[in-house]
Amino acid sequence: MEDAALLTSEDCDRVVKQHLDNATILNFEVIPSPSQNYSIKVNVYHDGRAKVLTFFGKRTEKIPKMNEILYDDFKKVIPEFEPGITPQLYLKKEDFLIFEDLDLQGFHTCDSKSGFLNLNHIRIVLHVLAKFHSACFAFEEAKSKATQKSFTLESEYLVDHSNVFLQKDDVLSVVSSLLDNTEDDFSKTMKDLDERQHSSKFRRTLCHGKLTSKNIMFKCAKGVPEECKLINFRPNYYASPVCDVLQLIFFNTSEDLRRHHFESLLHHYHRCLKKELEKYRTDVDQILSNKDLQAAVHHFLPLIKLERVLLMKEKRNQDQLLAEAEQALKEEPPASSWNPSK
Repeated sequence: MEDAALLTSEDCDRVVKQHLDNATILNFEVIPSPSQNYSIKVNVYHDGRAKVLTFFGKRTEKIPKMNEILYDDFKKVIPEFEPGITPQLYLKKEDFLIFEDLDLQGFHTCDSKSGFLNLNHIRIVLHVLAKFHSACFAFEEAKSKATQKSFTLESEYLVDHSNVFLQKDDVLSVVSSLLDNTEDDFSKTMKDLDERQHSSKFRRTLCHGKLTSKNIMFKCAKGVPEECKLINFRPNYYASPVCDVLQLIFFNTSEDLRRHHFESLLHHYHRCLKKELEKYRTDVDQILSNKDLQAAVHHFLPLIKLERVLLMKEKRNQDQLLAEAEQALKEEPPASSWNPSK
């Protein structure tokens, strides 16, 4: 499809009506930018004066299910939920989407020289993750109460449980390089990884699943982050919320920050989750107790470190993480109090 044909006058009218009432469209322009993205500028007449509205367009065949789930499904069942943790989708076509423009609102990705996020950034994102995860749990609890039977998001949507696609060649190569002995050891390790990511020991929910810095946008005041929004969710990823927490920390922080703040960040997330769940009159210990949090960290850490290795480019850091993953695989994970039959 040519750029000029991406958006019709009717499409533009639908978008503007969701943003302003009784606005008259004068004209609009679709301006291409890198990576199949577009800036859409719409000149309108509203309340006796001319205005310029700006939206963000993206060419993709992947419909953002999470956006629809948060803005449509969740708001109907738990109206107190605020879905603004991710940008609002105004229009979806076959291969073109229009969102609210986060750049215009002052949100940007964090481009630090180190490539890492600092402690303030991580704490802000953990709070947003707690809002997201708590809403997912509250949605399940509300639907269970309404239907008088156990309801999970897994039963509503086609979901994926895998942290890592274990049969991919690069994954097999990394795991093979971690081991230096027999084929039997390799098979046992692959089986262990598969069992870890499909285990029902821990309560699952919808997760982001792609928590690299390019998928997190911050609004800052004098360099200090005040808000953040999550973009580019992995489609219908259903896992322990701890996987999101570990991804965020291990994908975006330095070893020094993790050494000094890892435990405090876990506790910060748990406090935020407790506070957010209280808004839905739900006890955090029924969802993710401190004991379950610690057990889940040990359980999923090898998978997250394996994911981290696959993201790394510098061989020296890969070797270090491989050694950590190897050690983590040898540890027996603590038991969980989560009972999936409840």
